[in-house]
Amino acid sequence: MTIVFATNGPIQPREAIDLLHEGAFTRPMDDESRVQRMFDNGSFVITARDEGRLVGFTRGITDFAYQCLIAEVVVAKTHKGAGVGKELLRMAREAAGPEVNLVLNSSAEGHAFYEHLGWEPVPRAWRIPRFH
Repeated sequence: MTIVFATNGPIQPREAIDLLHEGAFTRPMDDESRVQRMFDNGSFVITARDEGRLVGFTRGITDFAYQCLIAEVVVAKTHKGAGVGKELLRMAREAAGPEVNLVLNSSAEGHAFYEHLGWEPVPRAWRIPRFH
């Protein structure tokens, strides 16, 4: 297993949708053009591929000055525990820059992972859900 990581490398909506489905992410995945817009309008995307197959990605939305929202960290079940998520986040930190706070929303499953990496929980957050 040789994982190749790339910043802003090509990613197709269908392969991202398949990986998001595998991880039970709740994203608007019935519309490939909307998923494409998620990538087109993000600040950066970092991909992980194993023999060309997408096995992980993270997407950041940032001002490159103060704040970066990590929109998702997705790793194929077959590659969990192999350091893929850790490397995706290390590269996200690098892409966003040293002055920037990284912030993300986590599933319950991810709490131990982020804590293990030294992320701090943020007790205050608010949202207005999307219409659809």
